[in-house]
Amino acid sequence: MIVERHIKKENGFYTIDFIKCYKGRKIHIFKSGIATLEEARRLEPLLLSRRINEYDSLRTLSSFDSFFEEYVCHRSTKVARSTLLSLESIRKIYFTEFENMSIEDIFDTRYLIKWYKKLNDKEGVTIKYKNRIIGEVREMSTFAFNLHYLDSETSLEAKGVLQYFKDNRTKKEKLIYTKEELDKFLSVINDQDDKDLFEVLSYLGLRISEFIGLTWDCYDEENKLIKVKQQIIYLQQNKPVLVKELKTKESYRVCKLSDHVNEILKRRKEKSHGKGFIFYNKNKTYEDSLPKTSVRVKIIEYASKAHLHVITPHGFRHTKATLLMSVCLSMSDVKAAAKFLGHSVSMMMETYAHEDKNAIEGLIKRLEKIEK
Repeated sequence: MIVERHIKKENGFYTIDFIKCYKGRKIHIFKSGIATLEEARRLEPLLLSRRINEYDSLRTLSSFDSFFEEYVCHRSTKVARSTLLSLESIRKIYFTEFENMSIEDIFDTRYLIKWYKKLNDKEGVTIKYKNRIIGEVREMSTFAFNLHYLDSETSLEAKGVLQYFKDNRTKKEKLIYTKEELDKFLSVINDQDDKDLFEVLSYLGLRISEFIGLTWDCYDEENKLIKVKQQIIYLQQNKPVLVKELKTKESYRVCKLSDHVNEILKRRKEKSHGKGFIFYNKNKTYEDSLPKTSVRVKIIEYASKAHLHVITPHGFRHTKATLLMSVCLSMSDVKAAAKFLGHSVSMMMETYAHEDKNAIEGLIKRLEKIEK
């Protein structure tokens, strides 16, 4: 018996969404992007049959270890190899004693607290990595719920407990650099290629996928412009692929370059004869994109040298956004900053416009002058 059923049309395509009761449990089926209503109706029984087969095969797995292997297979279709390695370490280090327990017991509050204490007592593991593991366990609870190993109440309680653990952890690593910290970071870089990389990255404030995806056809030397129109994404086996699709429609933009950044790019273009990527993999050729991991390694190296906290590559984007917002004097300035970064205005305001007591007092005084 189908408990709920929806076939709806969005943006010219149909979406199937329904819930089926099977062996006392509810099975949820969802598929979007179907061309015609007839195709949607034809696919519905096939989707249900496939979902029931998956359900039956997975319900035969009794131990947590078997469940975890299924979860690893599930995640391997969506994430990079580094995440899979951390998943494997979760199983080996943190869940050994839980191997023969039921899934319901694993995500029971008592055992989550016990697991969290064990996680905290582990030496040599960074806060960032611990937070990543907590987030992964939350994903696991969602996976268990979708396969009906957990009921909704247990799943929500588990997520709440895990989020509490994450929120109450002391965060030592800041997200951004101040202007003084950024200048200090750049001052310790003695390699010219690395200096160019971080000066351009910090100026443009691009997402790292957009930055490493810059090719010379994105650069307009005469008009001092960079066109953001593509990015590098990583498929399975960590293979980089250049794609033309960006995160949002606002992400497609043109950034005006300063004279200094333009001179950097002109010099690099002459050196590479305008071929391949602007910032490339030095161990290979101009046609090979710069690996994201090498950027992270360089940040750690130079941050340590400058005695600064370590930020992520995306932290340079946050830094640029914060610096831009600090000099905005009007709504038109905010719109310009949002356009430069590829954000919506509302996102800029919600994320980077912090309350300033002096600014509020200035607004009140200006309002008083108008009202007199």
